[in-house]
Amino acid sequence: MKKCIILFILFSMYGFAQSRTAVMASVAQDENLLQMSFRSGKFAYIPSFGIHSVTKAGTDFSINLIPRFYTSSDVTSPFISVRIGYLRVAAANKNFLLLGLGFGGEHLINNSLAVGVELMLNYNKDLGEKGIDEFITTPKIFVAVYF
Repeated sequence: MKKCIILFILFSMYGFAQSRTAVMASVAQDENLLQMSFRSGKFAYIPSFGIHSVTKAGTDFSINLIPRFYTSSDVTSPFISVRIGYLRVAAANKNFLLLGLGFGGEHLINNSLAVGVELMLNYNKDLGEKGIDEFITTPKIFVAVYF
């Protein structure tokens, strides 16, 4: 886990130094509500931390690396994204490897504000001995504020 966090921090620092930064908020059925985006041309790197608290059940924690590949640099840009992450579900005392493939689009309203949609197919691999693996789809609507 420590190696994952160190890699996450190093990639984030590299992304911050090389690109345009955005804070993203999303409305989705998953736990990633706030994300940072580092975009340079047709590529964006999105590290994210997710915290999802369930009353009387505990708090779930996730860490994700999401590279996003845009097909154009236009005002409206379709993209393909990949997700790799780790999820800790406290209530069930389980750990999951998250892998995902998604597509969507982002529309720049002005130089500082964008809105977008994304649909991601996720594979959740239970890292326990007798785990249950699952595929889930995650639709998302997001707003990005660029600096």
